[in-house]
Amino acid sequence: MNAVDSRTVRMQALHFAAIGLACGLRSTVGPAGALLTRSRGKPTFGNAAAAAALVVPEFIADKLPQTPSRLSPPGLAVRLAAGGTGAFVLAKRERAGRASAAVTGALGAAAGSFGGYRWRQWAGGHMPDWQAALAEDAIALSLAIAAFRDGGRS
Repeated sequence: MNAVDSRTVRMQALHFAAIGLACGLRSTVGPAGALLTRSRGKPTFGNAAAAAALVVPEFIADKLPQTPSRLSPPGLAVRLAAGGTGAFVLAKRERAGRASAAVTGALGAAAGSFGGYRWRQWAGGHMPDWQAALAEDAIALSLAIAAFRDGGRS
C-alpha cells in the first residue's frame, strides 16, 4: 500500500468513526446525512424533507425530561445500529470495506453515546440542560455533515 492509499484508508476510517460518533449523540443524523448527500450537488426537496422528518422529532424529544437515557439497552442498540449503518452506507459510496466500516461506525456510536451522556451530566451543573442539548445537536450535525460531505473525496 503506498502513501496515498494509506492516507485514504485513514481518512475513510475517520469518516466512519465520525458518523458513528454523531449517531451516538443523535441517532437519526446518520440516516439523515445519507439522505441529504444521496445525489451529487444540492439535496432534493424530498430528501431534505425526509431528513428533517427524521431529525426534528429526536432533537425535540431529547430536550424533554421524560426522554429515556441514551444508555438504556433499546436506545443504545439503536445508536449502535445507526452508527454502523451510516458508516456502511458511506463505505459503499467510497468503495471501501463495508464490514470494517460498520464496526468502526458502531464503535464510534458507542463512544458518542457514553461521551454524550457524560457531557450532559457535567453540563447539567454548569448550564441549563437545553443549552447543553443544543450544543450536542450542533456537534452531532457538524460531525455528520463533515463525514458525508467529505466522504468519497479522501
